[in-house]
Amino acid sequence: MNNHNKQKGLGLVEIMISMLIASFLLAGMISLFTGNKRTYLYQQAQSLESDSQRFASTLFSLLFHQIGHAPLSTKAIDGKHMVFKDDDDFIDGQVLFSEIDSASNAQMITYRYSAGENIVDCRGEDFELAISSGSDPDDSSDDVILPTQRVETLSLSERGYLQCTGKTFVDGTWTDDPAPTVLIGDVNVPVAQQLRVTDLRFTFGVDSDGDGSVDITADGEQMTGMPITHEFGNQDPTIVTSSWQRVKLVNVFLSIQSGFREPQTLEYSVELANLLDTPQ
Repeated sequence: MNNHNKQKGLGLVEIMISMLIASFLLAGMISLFTGNKRTYLYQQAQSLESDSQRFASTLFSLLFHQIGHAPLSTKAIDGKHMVFKDDDDFIDGQVLFSEIDSASNAQMITYRYSAGENIVDCRGEDFELAISSGSDPDDSSDDVILPTQRVETLSLSERGYLQCTGKTFVDGTWTDDPAPTVLIGDVNVPVAQQLRVTDLRFTFGVDSDGDGSVDITADGEQMTGMPITHEFGNQDPTIVTSSWQRVKLVNVFLSIQSGFREPQTLEYSVELANLLDTPQ
């Protein structure tokens, strides 16, 4: 019989071997893809963390340098206590304090400053002096500058944001910001791309003897109840006030977690040249 037309093909064994080889190749490709993706996400998180570090440095420097800013010469008005009056949170001349936020168990810091040229609030908006026009809108000679101040609080939200809440004082009236401003953090994205602030702490360098240099470093709890005696320019030679009025330096400890990376604690130090209540 002639068998030239008999068909031949792959047997079961050959098919199984081919499938096994293909599965090894596919597993290798999946492993390579997964590794590349993991590397990409890690590098992305690292880049996001680095950007946040630079932004935080700029942010704290900008906001804290403005603490206690007054548009007038403190020498002319005999001390900052004549500009920043006592209210529910501050005593005369005090422009800064810190306490523990019970919601997040992190520290929060509250400060105030006056409006002026090149002053920017935590929302990124220019904070300029309010002016009331005189009887003639076209004549600026009788314009009146109104008292204009801001109080802002930096805190850690329950969702992991560094946020700012504030209120503005203009001519005797306080107006609260409509909502907190998110400064650092983004959790409305996949976990691998999230940026979370996990902790916020402060310590304060205090010039307790008025010689212009820091001689005490304390946290917020230690600062409270630390009265200091010093002079207010030409006022009574000795006035016992809060140690918050003698802060020269703020150390910020900000813990940030980017993606699946371990939280990193960043440290910033900002000198507060505007806080001294004695004439400059």
